[in-house]
Amino acid sequence: MYKVTIILVIGMLILPFSLIAQTIAITNVSDSVFCIGDSLTVSFTATGNYNANNVFALQLSTADGAFKQFQNIGSLKSTTSGIIHVQIPQINDGTGYRLRIMSSNPIEISPDNGSDITVWNNSYDPNSNFWCDNLLFPTQTGVQYSLSDSVDFTNIKWTFGNDATPAEYNGNTPPLVYYSTTGKKITSVEYTPGNKCVPNIKVTITVQVYDCISKVDSSAIVIDSTINADIEDSSFYNQTIWIMPGVILSLDGADNSIFYLETGSNLTIFNPYYCLFYLRAGASLTIFDPFECACVMSDLASLSDSASYYGLVDTLVCPNIQFDYTSAPQKGIGILQSLGYLSAVNDKNSSNELKVIQYQDEGRYEITATGDNINNLIIYDLLGQEIYRNDYQGKLSVDLSSSPAGCYLLSNSCCGKISNVKLLKL
Repeated sequence: MYKVTIILVIGMLILPFSLIAQTIAITNVSDSVFCIGDSLTVSFTATGNYNANNVFALQLSTADGAFKQFQNIGSLKSTTSGIIHVQIPQINDGTGYRLRIMSSNPIEISPDNGSDITVWNNSYDPNSNFWCDNLLFPTQTGVQYSLSDSVDFTNIKWTFGNDATPAEYNGNTPPLVYYSTTGKKITSVEYTPGNKCVPNIKVTITVQVYDCISKVDSSAIVIDSTINADIEDSSFYNQTIWIMPGVILSLDGADNSIFYLETGSNLTIFNPYYCLFYLRAGASLTIFDPFECACVMSDLASLSDSASYYGLVDTLVCPNIQFDYTSAPQKGIGILQSLGYLSAVNDKNSSNELKVIQYQDEGRYEITATGDNINNLIIYDLLGQEIYRNDYQGKLSVDLSSSPAGCYLLSNSCCGKISNVKLLKL
């Protein structure tokens, strides 16, 4: 009788203790927005009995808050409530992450923390949010700049480069920007991204503005008849290339570069990106698969655009295309002067005058020269080769009937001055 009573009493004491359920609940998360590598502290309560070797694991969901695939990002060996300290691992950006805790012995899983957690990745590409509708455009066309509407930006300030209207703007999407001069223009934008993990950002972009008059830059690479295989194997990036008369050149690629083709030059180029080509009368360009490229050319130049996928975005024909040599490299100036393509001084300062009468029958010209002791009347073909010379002062007749059709240059010199007139043979 006594034995049965003792067993019943002990059983009644043990049974309630063994039936107490294990529960886990997250009570606090240290923040709701984190950067990669930030410290994260999670507090939790654990009720019920856990074996001595139990481990509480902190689990992170995928960015959509689901735990079909999760990461164990921290743990605590314990049988009671506690705090888990971890660092945010390298994961993708997301605004819907959740946390939960799982015990190992016995196995029990908590509900998630109950609110979304945002994680920003530190690897941020600012250029992905900077947009421009065209990198090459003529002066009379405006260009539209903007930042992506899908990202939260603040403190936005734009600066549009030389000779721009407007010069500056504050805000996400500025009005159309116009440039009064040609050449490369550097636009910059400074802003604070919504990503708290990235500091203030400044991004720049270079655009090309073109017209029928263009200035040859002082940094231009002069390509003359001494070109070699190293030049032809080059792929030019962000450079200005000035090709002299008579040069035949083939290039495999160029990026964000400007090409000036003088009369009688011949360029074949493959796969240029964001390039601008200027062609004087008698220049020839053959271009294969250009991407976002434009061409400004004389109506007497030759252009062949072979495009499998893309083509030239614009071709501007200028009957009076002009190159401004004010800042051009002296090497190129010397070559053009030696060929008679360029005056030693400004033609407007010369008192020498040439008057040309073309007869009805093709190829015959009457040339009258007036001025101070004019001599050395010379005619050059498009390759810069001398095909005619006469030192006679006054009036003379020239017969080019046996010469091929095209543009020729008639040059006369006196007292260190040179005057030039173009002859067009049809």
